[in-house]
Amino acid sequence: MKELKARDAFKVIGESIKLWADDWANQALVGLVAILCSFTIVLLPAATFGVFYQARDLARGNRSGLMGFWQGFKSYFKQNLLWGIVNLLVYAFLIFVITFYWLSSDTLKSSVPLGIAGAFFTVLVFWSIWQFLTLSCFFLQDEPSMKLAWKNGWAIFVRLRSFSLTIGIIVFVFSLFSVLTFIPLVLAAEGLIAITGVRAVQATILPEQG
Repeated sequence: MKELKARDAFKVIGESIKLWADDWANQALVGLVAILCSFTIVLLPAATFGVFYQARDLARGNRSGLMGFWQGFKSYFKQNLLWGIVNLLVYAFLIFVITFYWLSSDTLKSSVPLGIAGAFFTVLVFWSIWQFLTLSCFFLQDEPSMKLAWKNGWAIFVRLRSFSLTIGIIVFVFSLFSVLTFIPLVLAAEGLIAITGVRAVQATILPEQG
């Protein structure tokens, strides 16, 4: 694994934006389809896998667009179901706890609940970054295993903390901004996020020795 710092994260983000901008029409179409699928909730994990699959293709020089999205959407049912259930449970718990303590601060007239809410919000951000790296690892590893992807994502997160946190926090803020603004960012934001994740993990891979 390459030793990467925070400054390397900005280079990866710049490369990702260029890839995304050069293929914006495809990314916007993929984003629109992914959003429509996500409205069903049930298809959200499969749609997310589809977006990352075509992002992996683009990072390797293949503009697969919707065809790549569909391939990723249909090919990993067990994996996306497992990933979706785990994330549903974790996010539901974290959002419930954050909301509970945030609202309790007014009732109790104390700053302690706000501190607890802030601590759990930090956990939510860290979890999101880990899952972001996990999905990127999944589509770059030889074995289609979520267990291995979680392990690899965690290894990158822990060993390359400044690099991972810089990219992850920027992507997290961008994700919130794109949801709040909805148009036009949300139509292609999924693609940019996925491309950034894939390029980030690619940047950590040491070249094979000849």
